[in-house]
Amino acid sequence: MEFFAQYDFVVLGEHPAALWAARKLLLSDARVLILPLGTHSGSNVLPRSVLADFDWQLSSWPDRDRDPIQILTPGRRFRVVSDDEERKEEFRFHFGRDPFPGARTGGDFIRGLRCLELGRDPGEVPDADPSGVDLLDRVNGTVYHDGESGWVVRKLLSRLQDWGAHVARPGQLRRIFLDRKNFVGVQLLGTSRMVAARYGILGSQVDHLRSMMSEEITLKSRPAGWTFDVRFECAPEVIPPGLGTRMLVIGSGAPVLEILREGRGQFRLRVTLPMQEAFLARDEQRRIAERMLAVCQKLIPDLEYNLRKVVPDVRDPERAETVDLPRLHPFDDLSRIPLDRLIYNESSTLPLETGVPNLFVVGEESLPAAGIHGGFEAAKKMFELLAKREQRPDLGQVISTRS
Repeated sequence: MEFFAQYDFVVLGEHPAALWAARKLLLSDARVLILPLGTHSGSNVLPRSVLADFDWQLSSWPDRDRDPIQILTPGRRFRVVSDDEERKEEFRFHFGRDPFPGARTGGDFIRGLRCLELGRDPGEVPDADPSGVDLLDRVNGTVYHDGESGWVVRKLLSRLQDWGAHVARPGQLRRIFLDRKNFVGVQLLGTSRMVAARYGILGSQVDHLRSMMSEEITLKSRPAGWTFDVRFECAPEVIPPGLGTRMLVIGSGAPVLEILREGRGQFRLRVTLPMQEAFLARDEQRRIAERMLAVCQKLIPDLEYNLRKVVPDVRDPERAETVDLPRLHPFDDLSRIPLDRLIYNESSTLPLETGVPNLFVVGEESLPAAGIHGGFEAAKKMFELLAKREQRPDLGQVISTRS
């Protein structure tokens, strides 16, 4: 592909929120270059409102709202639905009261449930599990596609190219040029010249691109944790009736365990682990995996005798050490954890321009307290800022424009 010498916007990375911003910019006749990094496979989750912007019909997506998340506590099991009033009714039925005041995010909701189980005031128990935000936001206003990992990103890139964006091959970004801390352009592999750009949109983790910047920036991102997962397969006939396809298991002293049914007898288990070196140890990961499976054995009678496959295979320590576990989690350093496994909480929020004027952050680290919606909310704030800076009210209105 022949690239222009100058663009209005360059998107660095392929976070869905950054690609959604690119779609909106194309509607305002902006010249857009997208440089995928190949680092964001990510889950296939999008806000429901975004589908129309890419000419997707909801009917083409599996609608998981018909089978809401089930939350399991030591003493209760109830459903979390997307409708606020119905959720309140479910809460009253199980707890005899309205949801506690100030529950603005999924993390607040999870913390409140733990407090009720412990008989303590919601303000007394800190929320040490940032995954609660994202887990509940997958239900509230989002849709999930049961395709292979990265399916959504590849589909978005293809449509943006059809609509006039220049989309490079993954990995073509070589250098990000700053001039007195201002973003001014990029250099691509195989060329010596700079491709100039008025603005950049960072759709990847900031730290991942710091080494490519021509001037050092001091701002550092702070992920709060990372997701650890285990998969297993069992005989479908042993699964009891009424077992949900999405479950959150909440205990008083353990991370929230997410249980997903991905097919007949196929399950995926996920927890959020702190960013500590100790949790990279193989023995520690095996212990965590065993505890996750033990929870499922309480939900599925005779599971232990009907397991067909476990990855990593904690039933065979030698195999877990030499085959499955390194393949699933090969990183031995916190800095090597893939971007789509990182979890952020409210204290990790980065400024919209990260201290680099004209370079906006629209991705994992944007407004993490808003969960999956954080990047899209940051994109809206970017358009509002650009409308004032460029004195173009149409840029502020483009976020509500439909193709």
